[in-house]
Amino acid sequence: MTRRFPYCPATRRTFPSPSAADPKHPLLSWANYCADPGPEPLPEAAVIAASATTSCGAAWKGQALLAGTLPYARFTLTGHTALRWCHKAGRRGRLLYTFKRDSYVRGHEVHHDRLLITAARTDTYATLFDLGAIISAYRRALPAELAEREIDSLLAHRHRCPADHLGLPEALSDLKRSVRGITLGHPIALTTALIMDAAQQMPPEMWQALRS
Repeated sequence: MTRRFPYCPATRRTFPSPSAADPKHPLLSWANYCADPGPEPLPEAAVIAASATTSCGAAWKGQALLAGTLPYARFTLTGHTALRWCHKAGRRGRLLYTFKRDSYVRGHEVHHDRLLITAARTDTYATLFDLGAIISAYRRALPAELAEREIDSLLAHRHRCPADHLGLPEALSDLKRSVRGITLGHPIALTTALIMDAAQQMPPEMWQALRS
């Protein structure tokens, strides 16, 4: 039998066809995954994400943040482009950013106008996302033990916001996958697959701890 694309062999799950965004969750899209797959990228998912968009570079991330279709991003801009973006972000509101200056060589000259920007929305997770619908989706797709552990983390973060993670971007890897997924704007189907994939690799003693 021919499997319906896109199928992920790593998790033996069929994903919904990629689209610009989930109508119920406009901040969650395959394009956002393409922009930042996070610390646990799936090779098969990268192929799916690439079919959903043609380019997710720094300029795309900057525009998506300003447009309100991306909750969190890290990217690099240079010169007047960087300054214009910072000005627009400051005027937009509900968007917080930090940056570090970086030096680079062009020709025979050293330039110091490159900014390494990390930006995120300041709205709470409960405001940005329909957490009730996301919770229902996890309960339908995941075993009860897995679902409730991820849901507990979502509920614990409902009054926090993506901008809370600006100071330590590496801390994203310490978040539960359900929270990390919506912070990066990943589709729920993909985050569900990552949760299942990680659970299948758990040794028995970890499963026992999960049930306790």
